[in-house]
Amino acid sequence: MARPVDDLETPDPRSMLAVADEQSRHARNELHPRTELMYLAWGVAWLVGFGAFAAAERTDPMVSRSIAGLTLGVLCAAAATVTILVVRRAAAGVQGTSSRLGILYGGSWLLGFGAMAAIMGGLDHSGLPERALDLLSVVLPCLIVGLLYMGGGAIWQQPTQFALGGWLAVTGAAVAWAGLPEAYLVAALAGGGGLLVGALVEMLQEGTRG
Repeated sequence: MARPVDDLETPDPRSMLAVADEQSRHARNELHPRTELMYLAWGVAWLVGFGAFAAAERTDPMVSRSIAGLTLGVLCAAAATVTILVVRRAAAGVQGTSSRLGILYGGSWLLGFGAMAAIMGGLDHSGLPERALDLLSVVLPCLIVGLLYMGGGAIWQQPTQFALGGWLAVTGAAVAWAGLPEAYLVAALAGGGGLLVGALVEMLQEGTRG
């Protein structure tokens, strides 16, 4: 026998709010990239990689420049891979504008660093002094990653990512004025350190939201 209408359980408003909040957190986690992983990967890459170059530039070098270059190259390649995977995961299963933005943003990383490699090769071919090329190899990553983070922050409306991108762009300018060998230390501490701080801030914010 059917229960009277008055006897039917009415939804608890608090339960409904909890379900809505859980759905909101799920959507945010699925549609927005795990930026703290990106910051962590690039922070380690720059802190260790540029730090290795700073060690190689000492009057009593602790490592060779070839080892420093290999270290930085491998770590940056790993960081770029993490970034692309994070963005692809955020766009996976999403149709329409969000998916296209994720694909385009991920592709911009490949194009940006591919263009940087071509620019460095062209300048080397034109006879730019090796010391100037070394300085540009520090300045350009700061500028490229900074601008990409600012773009990502605007796309996903993430103030932390936008602010961090601005910090990296300013770091690139500071690197240019610092000159070598101090540029390596500035990039390692201000660039890599700033990225690690950004990762910590993002994780704390995520914990607060969760």
